[in-house]
Amino acid sequence: MLLQPSGGVVHMVTVSAFYENNKIMYRYTNIINSWL
Repeated sequence: MLLQPSGGVVHMVTVSAFYENNKIMYRYTNIINSWL
């Protein structure tokens, strides 16, 4: 029973970290595109 909530928390952290990484990549892509 203890494994289920912790797995959900790990999933949430992974998704939020992936989202943050995408935001940074999107920002860098915009900067590079503005140079071109």
